[in-house]
Amino acid sequence: MCKQRRCSARMLLRVVFVFLLAMQIPVRFRYRIERRQARWNVVFPELSSANFTADSPAQARTEAPEKALTALARLLLKGSEAVPVCQRAHAGEGEAVLPLFAQGKARFIERAWALQVQAADVARALGITRQEAARLFDLAHPTKIDALSKALEVLGAQLDLSLSLLPQGPSPLLNEKPRRGRTPKSAAAADDAASA
Repeated sequence: MCKQRRCSARMLLRVVFVFLLAMQIPVRFRYRIERRQARWNVVFPELSSANFTADSPAQARTEAPEKALTALARLLLKGSEAVPVCQRAHAGEGEAVLPLFAQGKARFIERAWALQVQAADVARALGITRQEAARLFDLAHPTKIDALSKALEVLGAQLDLSLSLLPQGPSPLLNEKPRRGRTPKSAAAADDAASA
C-alpha cells in the first residue's frame, strides 16, 4: 500500500512538472478600478491575490504593476497554484506590466523549468552561492540585467533587447520645455531630414 502511494505521488509530481514545462509566465495583467465609498478597489480578474485598495485612481495605476509582481512572485514560490492565464485588457480596464527585470526573470524561470534545472545547478555553473542562485528564481527580487544574461547563457539562451515605437507617438511632455541646443522645431526638422 505504501509503495502504491509513493508511486502515485511520483506520477502526480511528473504530471505537475510536465504542466509547468508547457506554461508561460504572464508579464501583463489586466485590472479594473472600482469606486468604493471614499477609496478605490483595484481588482485583478486573473490574479486575485494582487487585489488592493488605493486612495485615488492615479495611485491605483502607479501601484498596480508592483502589486501584480508581488502576488505573482508569491504564487510561483508557493508552487501550489497554477500560474494564471491572462487576457488582454478590455474597454475600461488597465494593464499592469511587470518591470523589465521581472520579464527577463520570467523567461529565465521558464527556461530553467524546461531544462529541469534547479538553483543548485545554476550556482555551480556560475560559481556563485546557492542563495544568489535562488534569488535568480525569485521573481520579485531585483536582479541586474548582466547577471540575468549570464544565467541565461548557462541555460543556452540569451536576453535580447528590442525597441518598438508606441502607436500614439512621443509624449506631449517633450514639447513642453526645450532642451539645450535643440528646440522642438529644430528637433522636428532633424527628424524630417533623417526620414527623407
